[in-house]
Amino acid sequence: MTNVSTLDKTNLSQIKYIFTDVDDTLTTKGKLLPETINAMMALQSKGFVIVPVTGACAGWCDQIIRLWPVDAVIGENGAFVMSVNESSQLTVDFWEDKVVMEQRQSELLDLIKKFICAHPTLNLTQDQHYRLCDVAINYRQDNAEVSLDLVNELIVHLEKHNAQAKMSSIHVNAWIGNYNKAKMVDRVLKTQYHLDDNAIKHQSCYIGDAPNDEPMFETFFHTFGVSNIKPHLSSMTHHPKTILNHEGGLGFEEFSQLLLKQNNTQ
Repeated sequence: MTNVSTLDKTNLSQIKYIFTDVDDTLTTKGKLLPETINAMMALQSKGFVIVPVTGACAGWCDQIIRLWPVDAVIGENGAFVMSVNESSQLTVDFWEDKVVMEQRQSELLDLIKKFICAHPTLNLTQDQHYRLCDVAINYRQDNAEVSLDLVNELIVHLEKHNAQAKMSSIHVNAWIGNYNKAKMVDRVLKTQYHLDDNAIKHQSCYIGDAPNDEPMFETFFHTFGVSNIKPHLSSMTHHPKTILNHEGGLGFEEFSQLLLKQNNTQ
């Protein structure tokens, strides 16, 4: 890993496609700051493509694609991609058949509810009703912090039942299926933006803050972490290549300035 002061900024010159986590990467203490939204708008005005990649529910993704300066949004850890077509109509492309994904979600929800009954300090997220494919368990958002030992016990339990389970900075997201953030991003870049592997390597980047971003840090050539990722690094195998100086949305603003400055020198 490097810090910003030692980053070879010439390597940023080909980047066009920006994939970014949302919670605690674009947001700062749960809020989308004006500095961050202005940074996103500035990047778009220079031709950068911005795609949030999040564990957030379909309901959140619906408002993100309609209201934020973004080009698409990948939700529920890669379950679907939302975009707006030329007729201003919302489109949703699922990883696989929607009915199959909904059935798996229902089965997983039953399993998780039984675990929560035995461990009442855990609870489902407030937005579970607005999720189409995954199940999210709250451990650091609307309740007192849950012990990491219990969170790890939950993850092991889910993995024993053939589910994927990943920690974000606030939730444990669980789903059944062979997709994740990185796989859906690869599909979007190849089918929606028509990039080959070499172009993907040099023209795309990812910025995140938590262990559930590891598939992205492993896959992308250009990777960044906002500074609040530091407490998680010891438990992660795959790290961002560059750690920014600022947390959350202010870290994203810092990241945007790096790209915009490089863009202006071309």
